[in-house]
Amino acid sequence: VELLMQLFKREGEGEKGGQNLRFGVLIDSDALEVSRGPGGLLPQGLLGLARFCTVDAYEGCSDVALRRGIDGAGSREAQSTDFAWEPGHADAVFRLHRSMEQVCPALLGDATHGGAAAPDFFPWPGLGARCARWFAEASPRREREVELARDKMEVATQKYESVKGHAETLDRGRQLLVARIQQSKETQLKWRDDTLHYGSVAARARRMAEDDEIEGVTAVLYGDAPGSDIVQEYRESLRHYESACQAVTSLQEVHLTQLEMAEGHRDLQRMLWEALVLAIGETSDYSDAAIDRLRGEISLLPEAVAGVDINKVHISTLTRLRAYVSNPVFIPEKLFAVNRAAGTLCRWVRCFERCARAIEWLSPDSVSNKKQSLDRVRATSKAQLFALAQIEQGVEGAKQRHAEALSQEKEARTEMQGLENQIRECRRVLGSLVSEFSTWRASVARYGRVLRTQHGDSLLCSAYLCYLAAVPYRHRHKALAAATAAIQGEEGMQG
Repeated sequence: VELLMQLFKREGEGEKGGQNLRFGVLIDSDALEVSRGPGGLLPQGLLGLARFCTVDAYEGCSDVALRRGIDGAGSREAQSTDFAWEPGHADAVFRLHRSMEQVCPALLGDATHGGAAAPDFFPWPGLGARCARWFAEASPRREREVELARDKMEVATQKYESVKGHAETLDRGRQLLVARIQQSKETQLKWRDDTLHYGSVAARARRMAEDDEIEGVTAVLYGDAPGSDIVQEYRESLRHYESACQAVTSLQEVHLTQLEMAEGHRDLQRMLWEALVLAIGETSDYSDAAIDRLRGEISLLPEAVAGVDINKVHISTLTRLRAYVSNPVFIPEKLFAVNRAAGTLCRWVRCFERCARAIEWLSPDSVSNKKQSLDRVRATSKAQLFALAQIEQGVEGAKQRHAEALSQEKEARTEMQGLENQIRECRRVLGSLVSEFSTWRASVARYGRVLRTQHGDSLLCSAYLCYLAAVPYRHRHKALAAATAAIQGEEGMQG
């Protein structure tokens, strides 16, 4: 009844507005909205009835025309629709009808200056049923809309959870790729260090191999190893040796005395005496004492040279003599500058070393032939080159692993970029789903409120059409107040 009182407060109109009232009702727990025009929640059939609802019963149309229009509209709708009353709804309509029936005829009679109201209009409650039918017909449709909204909201929720889970999976994959890239960087640094280390080792090994090979070949070329014709080398060196021995034997004592008394070229003389001590075999040590002893017996030097057995020279003696013979300063030409005896003895030392070396090489079982042959030099060089090849192979393997790590890092970065794009897309979809979810949740709430208020809407509409339409505007508040008092009195009696 209080909602009815609010509904029919008309702003800007006098007591005799004379305008037709078209309205729609939306009632919830917070607000009451009244709209003029063919819209709102009222069905089109009720809007057809509402055109007879004038502010004043004596302006616009008569009571007979109003009753006829209502009755005709109700009959047409009753033919096409079956209406099932709910117990609570029927009781409410009946109570409201009975209360309004008591107060409206008197008010209408006052408004018509004592005239009687239409005898079959106000007692007729059937219009309330037809009004309720119109609202009840909207109930299944509204329920379907609510179910549809709930289904869509559930689908949106599932989609949201699915996209959210996918985004979390993508993010975990991205974290794994970041860890893999970091591990790849660490591996690259290690392999780079290994490559540099292997490269330096390989360069050093190659230099060593080349140096050893050069030294071995040089030894072959300069007589440290046998050549292709060792017999010819032996014969030639023996001839030179015999010639040098004859030259030493032919030295006169005066020449030897001049060697003893020669001044200058001390380094050359020192080298000559040391080489003579080693060659004659007085001792393996060319100390000052050995040199002084040989110089003290200088007159016997030709006999000592002639008594040397060249076939019994030890390899260590040849090795030590090689240091003197290979010296570019220790040559006869330079020692002849000291005197004749020095040059002759120098020539003998060189020929002695060459002939003894040839004899050493000529012997198959000799130490030199076993350790310093050309085949041995080649085998040693081959072993070093094989080790070098192993190192270089390791370098190439490290380079290949480095390249594979770079390729894996590039692939991981490309995959991570794709995952980041998918994550951004998922976040965008999540944002739109949140908005869609909120929209459908609001729709469910709104349709729920409509379902809860449709019965009240039908009561208000039927009460207005049945009782208040024919009551003048200035008497409606009195009718509503009287109906309120009647209903409260009835409830008090029932209590």
